[in-house]
Amino acid sequence: MPLTYLENKFAYLDQQGIEYRLIGADGIVFAADEPEWVGQSAEGDFYGLTQLEVKVKEQLATRQPGDNQTPVKSEALWDNNDAEKVLVSVAPIEGLNGLRDTGWNLALSRPLEDVLSPLSKGRWILFLGTATATVLVGAIAVMLADRLTKPILAAASAVYKMGQGNLKTRLEITGEDEFTVLGSNINHMARKLDGYLEKTTVEARRSHFFKEITVKIAGTLDRSAILTTAVTELQKVLKTDRVIIYRFDKYWKGRIISEAVADNCPRILGTELVDPCFAEHTVEQYKQGRVRAINDIYKSGLSDCHIQQMAAFNVKANLVAPLNVGGELIGLLIAHQCLEPRNWDNVEIDFFAQIAIQVGLALDRASLLEAQKVAKEQLQRRALGLLMEVEPIGKGDLTIRAKVTDDEIGTLADSYNSTVENLCKIVKQVKVAAQQVAITTNQNEAIAQALTEGAEQQSEETAAALKRIQTMTDSIFAVASSIEQAETAVRHASKAVETGDNAMNRTVDGMMAIQQTTAQTAKKVKKLGESSQEISKVISLISNFASQTNLLALNASIEAARAGEEGRGFAIVAEEVRILAQQSAEATGEIEKIVAAIQRETKEVVAAMEEGTEQAIAGSGLVDETRTSLNQIKEVSNQLDELIAAIAKVTVAQSEDSKIVSYTMEKVARMSQTTSNEMNQVSTSYKDLLSLAKELQEQVSQFKVN
Repeated sequence: MPLTYLENKFAYLDQQGIEYRLIGADGIVFAADEPEWVGQSAEGDFYGLTQLEVKVKEQLATRQPGDNQTPVKSEALWDNNDAEKVLVSVAPIEGLNGLRDTGWNLALSRPLEDVLSPLSKGRWILFLGTATATVLVGAIAVMLADRLTKPILAAASAVYKMGQGNLKTRLEITGEDEFTVLGSNINHMARKLDGYLEKTTVEARRSHFFKEITVKIAGTLDRSAILTTAVTELQKVLKTDRVIIYRFDKYWKGRIISEAVADNCPRILGTELVDPCFAEHTVEQYKQGRVRAINDIYKSGLSDCHIQQMAAFNVKANLVAPLNVGGELIGLLIAHQCLEPRNWDNVEIDFFAQIAIQVGLALDRASLLEAQKVAKEQLQRRALGLLMEVEPIGKGDLTIRAKVTDDEIGTLADSYNSTVENLCKIVKQVKVAAQQVAITTNQNEAIAQALTEGAEQQSEETAAALKRIQTMTDSIFAVASSIEQAETAVRHASKAVETGDNAMNRTVDGMMAIQQTTAQTAKKVKKLGESSQEISKVISLISNFASQTNLLALNASIEAARAGEEGRGFAIVAEEVRILAQQSAEATGEIEKIVAAIQRETKEVVAAMEEGTEQAIAGSGLVDETRTSLNQIKEVSNQLDELIAAIAKVTVAQSEDSKIVSYTMEKVARMSQTTSNEMNQVSTSYKDLLSLAKELQEQVSQFKVN
């Protein structure tokens, strides 16, 4: 579309002082009233224009469905070119007729000063400018739709048809603009896609055929079936007149051993062919995998001999691939075109070569399996013979030896003989070992039985020891309790000794006081004795006086009697004096007795008091000795208390040790029980081992080694 057309459309805007910019989706000015801005960034002309375009896009994106009003945004921006404020209005150019949005925008600008002076005029101008911009946007959209959408829609329709598989679709090419180039490219792409699709289809079909043929020839091990399947399937796929397999002999001569042929060509199965130049010129090439395609035998530079040979079979064109089996060239796979020449393309040649390789692999596999089958049968026969030779060995005759040959079975027989010899040695060793095992088992059984009994006895003794230890533990606890009581008693005895010591001190003091009192009393008693002796003396005097008085009274009586009556009164007085003297004598006698008794008793008291004093002195000594003994008892009690405390401490330690010993003895008892059980198992195992040894002896005795 010529830019002059746009310039004509926007000419009237320039007359009104309004600048325009047609901005592409990439922000580059596509058309402008100032040509120098074409191809430049719109942001470089108006600072902030990009943000204004973003706002327009956001408003366009949020527009409700069915709302066909074009969004317009206006803002005052800085014109970098004119260095002034301008009012810029931006409107999007929307897609039409099913086309996606172009992303293009139309920007109109006018100096802000012109817009605002006067205000009312500016309002009208702004209104008219906005309306004009809207109309222009619509006009441009219609114009672009008219000029752009038709070729684009045609191209889109053509591409859609191609996408649906119609690669024969072509665009009508007229003119020399960009859409013409686009149409030419689309047509070229369609032709390339059509050719590529056709080639891909052919290759896919060939791949499918290749897979089918490969599966079929791999599904059989019959060489004849492999060859027949290969030529038949190739003849169908290549749509050729004849496919044959030519097999060589050792002189590089050969014959046709398999054939698939159309009705319009003669059959040549079984025909022998001789090519004297083949071995000399082409064998090595075919061994290297050469595939030869001849489109026309008369135009391929063949010798007359070859041409005549192929013409005899109505061959106009052929395709030849080698059949290599196990690295050896055994024949050729050949396709004949009989009615007319044929141009073999590369796909057909590659396909034919791949099938030849697969046929060779299938024949190689069949040969290998056949050789394996023969070798297997031969091996089975030799193995059967070997089994018959060594059959007596299975019955225990180890003197038999297999016949050693040069093949694999011979190696096996040699190994078998070595094995039998080793087996003989082993059997001999087993016999000796079985006897030794039997003897050792008999001996060990008795030992095991003794160990079992010993373990049981040990278990019982351990249990008894455990009981004794438990009793000892109880005794230790009882001793500990008794020691505590003894310790208490010793403390009480010590206190009693201290009390006795105090009492002894008081007793000694009392005895000393008694001794002193007794001494004083003895002195007083002695004085009393002395006084009683004085009394005795006085009594003696009184007695003498009474005797004299009695004598005087008697004399007076006598004198009174002599006096008669005159003396009767005196006689009476004398009688009374005599009586009184007699009574005094009697009283004095009584007093003498009493005094004598007092003196005697005083002497006894003095003696007793002296003896008591001596006993008090002796008692005081005994008390001192008793105090000394009590002090010794106290010291012994203190020592005994210390010993009892030490014994109590040791007893507590012994109690703990006895617990540990008891726990250890319990473990020993359990271990003894476990040992006893295990020894029972060992004894049982020895019995089983003895039984096995006897059974082994019986079985080994069946072998013949000598």
